[in-house]
Amino acid sequence: MYSLEQRKRAVELYIKYGLKATATIRELGYPSRAQLVSWHREWQENGGRLTDRSLEHYTLEQKRAAVRHYLTHGRCNAFTRRELGYPKCTAKLAEWIDEYAPGERRATQPRVFDASEKAAAVKALASRSSSAQEVADLVGCTRSALYKWKRELLREETPMSEDRPSKPARTRGRPPATQADIAALEARKAELEAELEELELRRHHGGRPRDSGKRDGRRPGKRAHEQGEDPAD
Repeated sequence: MYSLEQRKRAVELYIKYGLKATATIRELGYPSRAQLVSWHREWQENGGRLTDRSLEHYTLEQKRAAVRHYLTHGRCNAFTRRELGYPKCTAKLAEWIDEYAPGERRATQPRVFDASEKAAAVKALASRSSSAQEVADLVGCTRSALYKWKRELLREETPMSEDRPSKPARTRGRPPATQADIAALEARKAELEAELEELELRRHHGGRPRDSGKRDGRRPGKRAHEQGEDPAD
């Protein structure tokens, strides 16, 4: 946690260098780009001053409420602070978590999601009733990661055939995929695409299932005489 004097010095240097974060951080050795931008925003909103965070006091119940929110809402530090409006400092909430829920704080190392978790996250994105950011916060990933997984899941791939063999993937001690493995993956991909399409349609039509509009083999919107049928039939 940086002192008031350190934060003030960083903001003043940031302004002096024409809001160039890289130059500021290179000279001071701190903070992160996001922190510097946040401090500068606070400086502007408070009319050229920063809040002395060492004077912030929170009750025991406030601390425990923040920890409970963190543990039950995706374990996202930023989301908890944004929802509750406190504390202002990431490090402070981390201290509370370590104090009241030892070992429960999510590691700073990015979490690795497996294929099933990504598919579940994309389904939640497609059927959401809230914003994509809220879905990302609940999943424990970034908003951009959600859309990246969606693109990866729905992208068109060149069918594999004997005429156009694909280049063998680089594996470490793993046997090459068999035709059965490939067929299973393609079948699973098709299922997920169909489920996502149905979820998107339901969301756009207020939760109602899709009406295919096909009856007795006729195309929707076409009358019998337009399809070459005899109305008498």
